[in-house]
Amino acid sequence: MVENETEVFIAMTALRDGIAAFADVLIGALGRKAGCSITLTFDQKASRLAGFALA
Repeated sequence: MVENETEVFIAMTALRDGIAAFADVLIGALGRKAGCSITLTFDQKASRLAGFALA
C-alpha cells in the first residue's frame, strides 16, 4: 500500500520525464493536496517548477 498514491504517481512521472527531482515534485504535490497555493524553496531548480517560489 502506498500513502498518497496520486501524488507519488505525479512525482514518478516527472522523474521519468526528466522534469524534476522526485522529492521536489512530491513535496509540491503534497502541498497542493493540503491546500497550499505555493511552496517556498531554497533550491534553484525546484523554484522553476509550477507552484514553487524561491525563498
